[in-house]
Amino acid sequence: MPVDLERLIQKALKTRDTKGATLIYKITNEAELHDPNVVKVTLNQSSQALYFSRSLIPFPRSPQSSNFNAWRHLGVYFFKRDFLLQFDRWSQSPLEQTEQLEQLRILENGETLLCVEAENDGVGVDVPQDVALAEKLMKKQRL
Repeated sequence: MPVDLERLIQKALKTRDTKGATLIYKITNEAELHDPNVVKVTLNQSSQALYFSRSLIPFPRSPQSSNFNAWRHLGVYFFKRDFLLQFDRWSQSPLEQTEQLEQLRILENGETLLCVEAENDGVGVDVPQDVALAEKLMKKQRL
C-alpha cells in the first residue's frame, strides 16, 4: 500500500545513520509462525533487525516467555544508493545461503537494517500457492 511505502521512506530518512530499511507486520495467524515460507524477524530495542529466519524466532521455550511479538518480513526495502551498490558487491554470506534470505548478507557484514511496522498486511509471491492469495488481496483492495 502506498501509505506503508511512504511510512518506510519517512522513517528511514528520519532515523539517524539508516542505510537500509524494510517493512514488517505483526504475525497474528498461528499457522504463519510455523510456515517456512513466512520469513520471521526479531528486533532490538531500536527496531533494527537482529536476525531473519524461516523458523520461529525467538523460540518461546516456556509459557512465561509467550509475551513477545512475532514479526513477518514483508520483503519491501529502502536502500540509500551507495549502500545498495555496496550490498551488491558483497558475496553471498553463509547464513544467507543457509536460510536463502538475502537480507542476512547485510547483518553478516556488520550493517543494520531498520524495521518499520506496516499498517497493512501484504503477501509475498514466493511459491505457486501464493498467487491465489495475492489475487484475493488485490481484489479486496481493488488494485
